[in-house]
Amino acid sequence: MNRTHQLIEQLSNDPLVSGESLKKSYFFVLLCAGLVISSLGLAVFHIAGAPIRPGYLQIIGQPLIAVKQIVPLLIVITAAPLVALLARPEVRLSINTLPLTVALVILPVLAVSTLSPMTDDARIVAINGEGFVECLISIVGLSVGLIAAQILVLRRGAVTRPLSAGGIAGLAAGAIAAVAYAFICTEDSPGFFGLWYSIGILIAGALGALTGKFYLRW
Repeated sequence: MNRTHQLIEQLSNDPLVSGESLKKSYFFVLLCAGLVISSLGLAVFHIAGAPIRPGYLQIIGQPLIAVKQIVPLLIVITAAPLVALLARPEVRLSINTLPLTVALVILPVLAVSTLSPMTDDARIVAINGEGFVECLISIVGLSVGLIAAQILVLRRGAVTRPLSAGGIAGLAAGAIAAVAYAFICTEDSPGFFGLWYSIGILIAGALGALTGKFYLRW
């Protein structure tokens, strides 16, 4: 135990892995990886016959379409600082997780409020949409590379809560993937995207936690 505390203290005082430099590296990598992977994903979607929606710059002004990207962006904005924080040893999150928690419940609340008044048949149609499987696969698939990029940065730090760090990194990755997927998603019912985007982001969070458990412990 004493050796562990000595190592934590050494890492905390090491200028090569200072909190500020590690934070900058993390945000830089997250931004670059997000742009590259999202762009590659959209290119693959286009080749597969699912291009960006025609006239997207016009329809993005509609609230129900805009919220498909605004809420995931909010998740990224609230999750990323927590990941950077967890790269340092002996961090306590406490109240810092509140903004992320609020961001995470917005889409499920939209889904429930939309689906609840519907009849059973209409609810099933809204939930299934035209391809919820494709939605999940796309969001989770795009998030894998983003999780890996974040884990590589976090390994340079001294993470003492690998499950939390990996899990929140996964949520950020899933949210970025959802933002990218929303460019081609034609399902504009909150009953659909509120449910499946949330599930996709949570699956990414679980993958991140599992990855963090094995690759961030020391």
